[in-house]
Amino acid sequence: MMRYLAFFLFIIVYLPGYGQLTGCKDLWEGAASDRQYVIGGWVDGTHAYRMFLCRKGDEVRGYYEMINAKKNTDVEGFFKGDSIFLAEYSKNQRVLGMIRGILAGTVFTADLSSPSGVYSGKMEGLTVGSWAEAKTPEPMEDPAIIVYSGTANPDESIVLSFPNDYSCKGIFNNTNMKNTFYLSGKRPDNIERQYTLTSFTLPPSGAKLTCMLNGEILTQSTLPGKTYTMTADKVIPFGLMEKSDRLASYEIHYPIIGIKGKENELTKCVNDIRNDFDSLFDIHLKNNHGEEHVFTRAGTLAAWFEPSYVSEHWLCGHFIIQNNDNNASRIIPVNYNYKKNKLVNIEDLISLPKSIGDGWNTIIAMQPGANEFSTKNASFGAPVLAYRGILLSTDYDRIFDRQLYQTDKKIKGIRWKWWKPEYWMIKIQQF
Repeated sequence: MMRYLAFFLFIIVYLPGYGQLTGCKDLWEGAASDRQYVIGGWVDGTHAYRMFLCRKGDEVRGYYEMINAKKNTDVEGFFKGDSIFLAEYSKNQRVLGMIRGILAGTVFTADLSSPSGVYSGKMEGLTVGSWAEAKTPEPMEDPAIIVYSGTANPDESIVLSFPNDYSCKGIFNNTNMKNTFYLSGKRPDNIERQYTLTSFTLPPSGAKLTCMLNGEILTQSTLPGKTYTMTADKVIPFGLMEKSDRLASYEIHYPIIGIKGKENELTKCVNDIRNDFDSLFDIHLKNNHGEEHVFTRAGTLAAWFEPSYVSEHWLCGHFIIQNNDNNASRIIPVNYNYKKNKLVNIEDLISLPKSIGDGWNTIIAMQPGANEFSTKNASFGAPVLAYRGILLSTDYDRIFDRQLYQTDKKIKGIRWKWWKPEYWMIKIQQF
């Protein structure tokens, strides 16, 4: 009996469709192949995949697996020199898409497209020695939140968030000016690690700040002939949770900070987002009848963290949740005391008159000059701590297109709970 059970388990593990390493003789109907390739890498630098190919002359057959979704897609095509052309097939031999790229030495790069040729993503990877090794490809990028400061300009600090190596966004805070500027930047393709940041703070808007990054050294130039050198005081790495196949995908980019393990309160928040995404991912597949649905690969669900305030005790900001299926977004506020491993609601830090309650729009309307921030048609919520007060955001805004309200003055109708020591610390840091 045990012998038959072991044989059954062996068959299950090695049946096609379970992420197995298929033998080339199965793909070529018993004929020998010239060579086989095992490739591990990423789609768009986010979604992990592994690919198995068998080559016979210039012909090639195989499949690739989107690892976290455990979904296989058959491919068949040909080589022309180092160039490789593959068609993706469903189990019913329907063409799902095309893969066109280069396999030179150990490096594989390719563009994904729909059957009609519409570009839908980029594959990058390296050939490895085994199917198991290909399951954990090296990360394409090293994203992080980095806090910069320097002795030459002690009143200034810059917090930059790098979702990838090509773009960044951040906060420029000057305590002497009592002002905060929100920045967004992109690295030119021909200049290594140099970024031009544009201010989106209103007012002013359009100010330029050129930064050169060399490791953890930032050199900024704000005036002709005058530069400042700043070093990284704190580096908070980003983690990634992702799942993808031909029908749907999601990605969650989150900061890794605080205690390790399942008791980390920020990690619990991230896992709640992942559980929601897993449910939506499964519903999306079910409603579209699995792999038979041809589509252009794109991020269906995405969540990323945008910092608003970083200190020796606090990481504050918003998780921005985007659902591209219905073009909807929502925002989750995060005020995380990573020293005490405690997520704090803004209501825990302040008290409001009963006449106001939690009506943040009412609070804003009471402030002098509130109309300067175009609050008339906006609905504000999701408050977090910021460098100079409280940052409110609308649910529909994206990154730096959002409308902002900040102040370094006392906000009418709000009283800080300063008598609690941990909150008194925030009051000192904020003001």
